[in-house]
Amino acid sequence: MDRVITYIDGLNLYYGIRKAGWFRLLWFDPWSLSDSMLDAGQELAGVRYFAARFQEDPGGSTKRIDQGAHFDAMALDSRIDQYFGYFLPKHVWCGCCNEERVTFEEKMTDVNIASQILCDFEDDKLDTAVVVSGDSDLVTPIQIALERNPTKRVVVAFPPRRVSKHLQQVASHWFKMSESALSDSQFPDTLLVAGGYELRRPEAWR
Repeated sequence: MDRVITYIDGLNLYYGIRKAGWFRLLWFDPWSLSDSMLDAGQELAGVRYFAARFQEDPGGSTKRIDQGAHFDAMALDSRIDQYFGYFLPKHVWCGCCNEERVTFEEKMTDVNIASQILCDFEDDKLDTAVVVSGDSDLVTPIQIALERNPTKRVVVAFPPRRVSKHLQQVASHWFKMSESALSDSQFPDTLLVAGGYELRRPEAWR
């Protein structure tokens, strides 16, 4: 069997789904989604999910709470490994309003994905890597992984509204993730956690 590990760029997928207007599909199950991408003769050997936790939002936004619920849902499945980067505050001067504002820049996610891909190839944990991202920063690690392991493959699954020509050029194969694949890979609306606590799909994702 062809061993497959998926590497999901969580925020790249999150923003792609939002840009497509598919908010109800944000409650996806990474294992189910990964399993749906397999071909005949392949088996899922692991799912690695990479993200950074949102900072608190002003104005009553529930974005951080909703994301946290999704992380908690994933944590119920021991087969899904989660890796976290962070958001770095960045002070930006606005020339229009003559005021300084704070934005947040995601850090470590690309490095975490690249490092894990190269380590898994080196340790012979897979035959095919499926990278769910449209971030061209991953071109170099994919190139290195394939050059050092010519019998293995890297398939890129582009999230909605996320396509990179550079990734297309270096990947062994690529495809665009469909709305139906995400729709068929949702967690139940309610998940029961130890102690009787119920974990629910966020209202903004219904």
